[in-house]
Amino acid sequence: MIFLRTESPERFVRAYPLTTALLALILGVYVVSRLLIPLGLEGPLYAWGAFDLSRFVHRQFWRPITAVFLHADFLHVLFNAFYLYLLSPPIEARVGKAGYLLFLLTADASTTLFLLVTSSPPVIGASGIVYGFLGLYLYYIWKRAMWIDAASRQVVLFLLLFGLVQSFIPGISFFGHVGGFLGGFFFGALYHGGKYYPFS
Repeated sequence: MIFLRTESPERFVRAYPLTTALLALILGVYVVSRLLIPLGLEGPLYAWGAFDLSRFVHRQFWRPITAVFLHADFLHVLFNAFYLYLLSPPIEARVGKAGYLLFLLTADASTTLFLLVTSSPPVIGASGIVYGFLGLYLYYIWKRAMWIDAASRQVVLFLLLFGLVQSFIPGISFFGHVGGFLGGFFFGALYHGGKYYPFS
């Protein structure tokens, strides 16, 4: 099972530094956003960082990145952080640091593209990245099944089904999820090509 994490915290940080940094930023920004509420500054933070189509087209190009680190409430950040903790380490180990960063950029760019073409309302959260991981794992199941054991494949398929149902909940960015998913899937196809590197 590639999703079981048996490392100590110190070993986890050493083995998956980019996953650790991503989780730390997401959780850290959420804590800061909560601390800003009594000061009345939470609203300006979200107004500055959320992906807002009307502002993005006016050259506020930081928004696809900053929106990833902002979350609406505790359950929102909890679910996304858990999925990243579960899904991210095997990918970082497989593709390396440069490949991992390229994957994040691809998933985020694909999410942004779908939000643009569907005239999305303002959105926040790392869900596009999470669905990018699911798309990449689905590519592995389809084309590189030898990389993932049977139990891990079942986990991925369950999360895909759960994620599909969740995407239809009112207030959820359906097209953001679709964009991230397709970005992850096509990243797998383009990045790996004919390579074969089995999970160790």
